[in-house]
Amino acid sequence: MKTKIRLDKYLIDNNNVETRNKAQQLIKNGQINVNRKIIDKSNFLVDENDEIKIIEPLKFVSRGGIKLQHAINQFNINLNDKIVLDIGASTGGFTDCCLKNGAKLIYCLDIGTNQLHHSLINNPSVKNFPNTNLKQIPNLFQKNQFDVIVVDVSFISLKHVFESIKNICSKNTTIVCLIKPQFELNPIILSKFKGSIKSEKYHNEAIQNVLLSATNNGFKLIKVIDSPILGSKGENKEFLGIFSFMEII
Repeated sequence: MKTKIRLDKYLIDNNNVETRNKAQQLIKNGQINVNRKIIDKSNFLVDENDEIKIIEPLKFVSRGGIKLQHAINQFNINLNDKIVLDIGASTGGFTDCCLKNGAKLIYCLDIGTNQLHHSLINNPSVKNFPNTNLKQIPNLFQKNQFDVIVVDVSFISLKHVFESIKNICSKNTTIVCLIKPQFELNPIILSKFKGSIKSEKYHNEAIQNVLLSATNNGFKLIKVIDSPILGSKGENKEFLGIFSFMEII
């Protein structure tokens, strides 16, 4: 049986962290990832079999930016001088990432209110649409208005997103969606896992459900990759998909 030690001590012994005070500060800041989960307790016990990584300080206003940046890199997306629609903007991690990658103008849409980070609210390149439902999209925006659409929604299936954006997309629109399996599966399946889906079988089923929804609404799934980090509660694996729109003439 492997001997377990406190996380802060492990960082000093194995990760070249100079002092316990610095180790504890890294942990407190949420910069320590143990087995792909962020751990914020210094007395958390680990051993040499655990995968422990030090995360660089957040470059974006939320963790969402880390996910989208990974997609931009992997999918080779050019955001320079582009106009973007951010659906499910929340704090604005995706929006912040788009700005840092050269986007010219970003429309932030979310069903909630008072969530967007103050630095983005005051940014002239950001237009905020709080308290806005997906169903309002066809009436708010025009076809060909956006070069890129990025999506991070919770508690609803991406099916509803595809239904809402198909009339404003063209063959030149790039769509990037964060795929959350817990919102793409039958509730009966979800109940078996208490909301945390760890089965590869059901991850694949969720992706297939998204593929079907996309196809039924005129979208083509180009590629899917793993998200670089888990969901906000550190349990659910997520994926990133890039889609194009197949215009029907």
